Amino acid sequence: MIRAASLLLGIALFIIAGAVTAQAEQRAVTYAPGGIAISGYDAVAYFTAGRAVRGSAEYAIMWRGATWYFASPESLMVFEMDPEAYAPQFGGYCAYAVAEGQTGSAAPDAYFFYNDRLYFMHDLSMLRKMKSQLPEIVAEAEAHWPEALGQ
Repeated sequence: MIRAASLLLGIALFIIAGAVTAQAEQRAVTYAPGGIAISGYDAVAYFTAGRAVRGSAEYAIMWRGATWYFASPESLMVFEMDPEAYAPQFGGYCAYAVAEGQTGSAAPDAYFFYNDRLYFMHDLSMLRKMKSQLPEIVAEAEAHWPEALGQ
């Protein structure tokens, strides 16, 4: 009986380990090179300052598996109160890549707002080129999110 229980426990641990490994192989929900969301830029400042503002490790928080930096304690507090309102859509991945069913890197200065939400693109040239198509890109990306993470 003890031997059977040990065998079942071993099988269960093997299955759990496999599931954890499979999850680790999928892309992270938040695009965070080096574990830092938005490459260290302040998510709140896009809304309040209207531009990309570099954050500081002095004002940091862990959220959704990444470290988020802020330029001030006020920005940090605002984010803590409602992170969903300030965090970029699609985990900060490039909206165009997500629209294509993939995940791709995003540049902190290649951002746009659509329906009061923050989005990123791969770089400024892509953002300029796709500017007239942003609503369609967002709609396509919404159709592919979060499945794009499991590619």
